[in-house]
Amino acid sequence: MNKSYPVVLYPNQILRFLATNATSNISNSQPTANSPILSKNKSNIHWLFLPRSQLLGAIAVGVIIALSLALLSPFWLVASVWLVIFLGVICNEISTSKKQPVKRQKIIPSPDFSTLNNQPVRMPLQSIHSEQLSKLLNGTVMPSVGMSTAKTGVSEKAFKQVLQQIFPNIVQGLSFHNPALSIPYSADFALIHPSGLSIDIEIDEPYVGNTKEPHHCTDGGKDDIRNQFFLRGNWVVIRFSEKQVVLYPKSCCKVIASVIARVTSDRTYLTQLQSIPVLSVHLVWHGW
Repeated sequence: MNKSYPVVLYPNQILRFLATNATSNISNSQPTANSPILSKNKSNIHWLFLPRSQLLGAIAVGVIIALSLALLSPFWLVASVWLVIFLGVICNEISTSKKQPVKRQKIIPSPDFSTLNNQPVRMPLQSIHSEQLSKLLNGTVMPSVGMSTAKTGVSEKAFKQVLQQIFPNIVQGLSFHNPALSIPYSADFALIHPSGLSIDIEIDEPYVGNTKEPHHCTDGGKDDIRNQFFLRGNWVVIRFSEKQVVLYPKSCCKVIASVIARVTSDRTYLTQLQSIPVLSVHLVWHGW
């Protein structure tokens, strides 16, 4: 078995599924040059400057004013010239505005909802991913044979309360028949995702509760044999040290949520634990 906790083991069938159906990261969208905010600002820039024709006209009018005051007399002659110029400018503006085509707002027709029932519905990538996994695991996951009567560990009760806050469908003490043994295996905790993903969650205590003898580190490979039993039944196996579940229970939950997100693309649980620190590694066995 691995020399550090947590231990996460995947059955071969799920490993092959992950090799061809890798989950993708969600990227944040950024505004582009075609976004409404940027386009609106860009369209209003031309109002800050006068068109070249109007600018030249203003300069010409200024020159004419200076010449008329210097050369023409009496006053009624200057006023007549100014009146003619003013009328000419107005007529020019009217004729120019008539030549410019009027921009009409494009009318977008509303969708015909009566035809939606005939259109194919695109499923979200997460739903497609979970559906593919569900088809793959259908009928291949080893079922339990009931509830175990084995004695639970000291730390399991407190950890169960934390697990149930994040994973309401957590089950404690499921029993699994092993033909090679007279006593069935008992899972400390079992979590079955709606996609069919099944996870065996184990807490490894350093000592046997009643005898205080070293445990799991001197079991002669029994944990490895047990792991292979669940892996052949298409169960994911996650093992934590007792120290980890007692001191960092929510970080342990984050490990479980990460496995669910990786295999099923369901990030619901992982989002709830976003602020929880990553679980630190615990070597086998250095006690407390």
